[in-house]
Amino acid sequence: ATALGLRGVDRVLAGGLRPGELMVLAARPSMGKSACILGFMRTVAAAGKPVLACSLEDSSSMLISRQVAAIGRVPLEHVRVPQRAPDTLWEAVASATQELAGLPLWVDDSAGLSLQQVVQKATYVKRKAGGLGLVVVDYLQLMEDEGETRSNELARIVRGLKNLAKRLGCPVILLSQLSREADKTNSPPRLDHLAESGAIEQAADIIGLLWREHRRNPKPDNKNTAQIEFAKNKNGACDTVRLWFDGATQRFEDEGEQA
Repeated sequence: ATALGLRGVDRVLAGGLRPGELMVLAARPSMGKSACILGFMRTVAAAGKPVLACSLEDSSSMLISRQVAAIGRVPLEHVRVPQRAPDTLWEAVASATQELAGLPLWVDDSAGLSLQQVVQKATYVKRKAGGLGLVVVDYLQLMEDEGETRSNELARIVRGLKNLAKRLGCPVILLSQLSREADKTNSPPRLDHLAESGAIEQAADIIGLLWREHRRNPKPDNKNTAQIEFAKNKNGACDTVRLWFDGATQRFEDEGEQA
């Protein structure tokens, strides 16, 4: 199994993701799904397994900045605008940059990727790197494909990514937006808030719904609380994992275990 580095998540997944599995991580905007996935990528790459990230939203330079912030525990704004950063942080930034440079991470930030392009890129990286530990696609609704309707198009993409996972023998994590219906409630999202939920629900082996109450109902005591509800888990139990999130450094950690 490919461990993702959060103890609660790995517990629910019985040690991590298996080759051929498709996991969907879904949330409304600004809940932190990209930050969460960056942590998973670091863990897999640090174990020596090559990781391909197809980022349709963030540029590769933004992804690198976010990774440096998280590894060095340095506020992202200081990494992005160095002029404002105190000198004391530069040692952490330099060491984080060095650590990141040594990881087998491949990033593609082409906009509007099609399913076929993701398949080509993943096949290339597997051949070039001599293996592939994880493919990440951020995110579904920015992808393009053929289909009579948008719903058919997304269904084809999700099924295609599941087939890719099986063919290349590695797990795939697909990020997805939840529908605006999820904004109409102050409680955690549900499976039926998944945009085009039928196709996603069918194809995915695992579906995690990421939620931070602070985004809806800010209080001093929920500033760092987060959770992933595993609403579908084909080979295990469904459960909710409580997490701790630091927005400044883009880090998710297990609740009660933050450094």
